[in-house]
Amino acid sequence: DYVIATKVRPVTDDPSEDRARQRILEACEGSLGRLQTDYIDVYQLHAVPHEATMEVVMVTLAELKNQGKIRWFGISTNDTDAVRKLLTLGDLATVQVGFSLLNRSGEDTLQLAKAENLGTLIRVPLASGALSGKYFNTRPELDAQDRRLDRFTSDKAVRTFQKLSELLFLTEGEKRTMVQAALRFILDTEGVTAVIPGAKNRAQLEGNAGTMDVAPLSESERARAIEIADSVEGF
Repeated sequence: DYVIATKVRPVTDDPSEDRARQRILEACEGSLGRLQTDYIDVYQLHAVPHEATMEVVMVTLAELKNQGKIRWFGISTNDTDAVRKLLTLGDLATVQVGFSLLNRSGEDTLQLAKAENLGTLIRVPLASGALSGKYFNTRPELDAQDRRLDRFTSDKAVRTFQKLSELLFLTEGEKRTMVQAALRFILDTEGVTAVIPGAKNRAQLEGNAGTMDVAPLSESERARAIEIADSVEGF
């Protein structure tokens, strides 16, 4: 079995309800056609809609659900105020939260999701690859078009990757890969339902899936990992 989840970027800069509604409807039809499916399991707002259009956006999503074109709908944001507002306007089911060992700013959103019984999908769980282990103790060589270029190849980044290499203690005894350790950290966090890491090939996909079979981090491992992560500056 598989779940089809996709996003729609709502209108964020215009209070027009008609434009907001049309955007959702047209985007959904486009996604259904490109995905060659009759329905989308999880349809997510890619940003917080303009405040004046929040109600019509939620009404439109509910209509799509009633028509059988989507099964559940949610939003991708760490903004707890926006989530609370949307909850008062409709049947919000999921929240996609940016969260990782290196960036735990989404903890409040996860706690809110748990309290409201919302499903959560965790985006950027490997901090754009910083936690994959691939760049530990190196100066990454990235394509000129890679949006991480400046952030990953500076002298500061090199020092950061040297420090982050201390996280390899989580892989001792080959009980986990570094990727699995980073994903396991998230899966062991309260409020987390699922993680959505990227994969460029089958081996990475199978390694990600294998996280479910590795041992959870112990309390001491988790505490030490957080201490190491918190020792690097703004990465």
